[in-house]
Amino acid sequence: MKFYPIFTALLLLASLSFADFTYVTSFNGTTQGDYTDQFAFTQPTAVLYSNGVIYVADSGKSVINMYNATGGNYTRIRGGVGARSSGDVSLSTPVRMVYDNGTLYIVDKSSNSIKVYLGSGSQIANWNTASTLDRPTGLVAGADMLYISDMGKKQVFAYSRQFKSYTKVVIDSGGSDGKLSSPQDIEFYKGKYYVSDSDKGLVFVYDSNFTYLTAIGRGLGGVTLLSPRGLALANDRLFVVDTSTSRVVEFTLDGYPVAVLDSTVADANLSYPEDISVNGNTLYVADTFNKVVKVFTIDETAGNNTVQQKIALANYSVKSLAQVKAAALRLNITPDTDTFDSDLLQAQSDYGHFVYSSASAIAQKVIDNVPAVQANLSQKVEIAAKQLAKTAIERVAPYRTQAKGNAAALIDAFDLKLSDMNSKLSGKFYSSAVDISLSLSADADAIIDATVGNAAKAEQARKDKLAAEVNEQISIANSKINSLGEKAATYRQNVNTSTYAALLDNARKALSQEDYASANKTALSVISDVSAQYDYISQVSVGIDAALVNISISELDFNATAAKPMLVAADLAGEKKQIADARDLAYSSPALSVAMAQQAAQAATVKVKDAQSLSVAVAAVLVMSGLIILIGIVFFLHLRNRKKRGLEEISKLQLKGKKR
Repeated sequence: MKFYPIFTALLLLASLSFADFTYVTSFNGTTQGDYTDQFAFTQPTAVLYSNGVIYVADSGKSVINMYNATGGNYTRIRGGVGARSSGDVSLSTPVRMVYDNGTLYIVDKSSNSIKVYLGSGSQIANWNTASTLDRPTGLVAGADMLYISDMGKKQVFAYSRQFKSYTKVVIDSGGSDGKLSSPQDIEFYKGKYYVSDSDKGLVFVYDSNFTYLTAIGRGLGGVTLLSPRGLALANDRLFVVDTSTSRVVEFTLDGYPVAVLDSTVADANLSYPEDISVNGNTLYVADTFNKVVKVFTIDETAGNNTVQQKIALANYSVKSLAQVKAAALRLNITPDTDTFDSDLLQAQSDYGHFVYSSASAIAQKVIDNVPAVQANLSQKVEIAAKQLAKTAIERVAPYRTQAKGNAAALIDAFDLKLSDMNSKLSGKFYSSAVDISLSLSADADAIIDATVGNAAKAEQARKDKLAAEVNEQISIANSKINSLGEKAATYRQNVNTSTYAALLDNARKALSQEDYASANKTALSVISDVSAQYDYISQVSVGIDAALVNISISELDFNATAAKPMLVAADLAGEKKQIADARDLAYSSPALSVAMAQQAAQAATVKVKDAQSLSVAVAAVLVMSGLIILIGIVFFLHLRNRKKRGLEEISKLQLKGKKR
């Protein structure tokens, strides 16, 4: 959270006074001399105080009434449904009024038009006959324009006062802040336009060119608007009628609520109020559903000075800590997390709600806790700043005795800076001290340059170039060693890369000792040897890859042979292992491994053929055995039948002999 907005808000808070309201009177449209209630309000929707006159719009009766400042009957303008005399124009639903330069402008919502009363007589006239409006709800008079809020079209229009016609849209509809959904009232005060939007529950603020600035009523100070309608601005305050909550909220111009007029105030039981007007310290409320206009005084009461002073002191402490934090961050020191900014905001909120005890306690907590945090962070800043100074002093030290002319003058300036930095640290002026400490390294560079001269710089540039070239060769060599290691591992070649790595370490050591020739020679030697090894393995890899391909072909032949149908299975375990051994052998003896795999595949073919021949013989034996068994069974059955028939013949002969 940024500190400065908080500080600004607190300063504003200290300058504010807070308001309360006192009920004065109310009037309902009748006077002492009236014998009937024909003039009593039925639905007062707009109230306006101007030049000693109170104007009240009664949309229930479609009339405008004028009263003196105390609400006594003054004049009844002859508006209303139906013309009263030649040139008189009827009203339908008057909802807002503006008095400007002798003319009372009336927003007539249902007729979608603006009416006028010219301040004499009792006639109301049309301001414009052709209208693009759709339920207008408010207006404000500019030098050349009338700016009209329109609920139906969800926009604010500019109408030419000279031609009494539509000119352009100045605020459009939309879902984002500053865009309108249901605009109600519009007011202009000290270069800014204020528009209430009942659907969005906000009052939007725009600059003089209708550029959106901010929204009021979104929970700041614990107040959230629900359906804001009528607006009034006076004494650097914004008064908002929040109709559905039956209250009036008073805000500062930056949107902080300072008072609420609702049922907690004596005789202020409002019922769906629609509009307000302010004259000095007097507030007029169109209390619509109660059918009256209520009058209140605005009593400005000062805040608690003791608590204000405590909040101001806490704010000063946090401001001082913030300066140390800023200095710490520039030295790459991360401050410890604290809640002082949010504590100050809470104290401000509590003070704004007159909870002085809580605001005081929170401010005191900040006052008590900031010093320890600031002391700890200040110590870190001082140590870091002095360490930067120490490093710069050590760099300059070897050149002090050699410095002459400009170099000597630079050293004198350097020493003065050191003294100034220490003085600033002692005085707790950390921002200035950090500025100096951060500049000392550049000052040391300037002193060294002035002392050593261009020859040394040229020599250093030469060394830097040689070092860069050697470093590049070492980097190339290291990359080739890594590639060689990967290649050797892939093709199972025995290569000891640690020897090359050790040689590169020697090159780096020579480089650190500025022995550029030796370092470069070693690096180039490593590059040459490693490249030769890599090329050799690349050649070997060609034969290995070819052998692995041929072995894969033999393995495919083996698998196809082994898959052939056989009644008596062939034992191919030896041949399968031989192919696996051939694959391992490919990395050391490619030609032999291929022959070994092919031999295994051929042997498997022979074994499978023999197994198939044996399977045929076994199958033939099984078939012959089956036939013999079948013939035996048939012969056995035949003999048994012959024997049975013979016995039957003998039995018949014996029976015949007995009969004789």
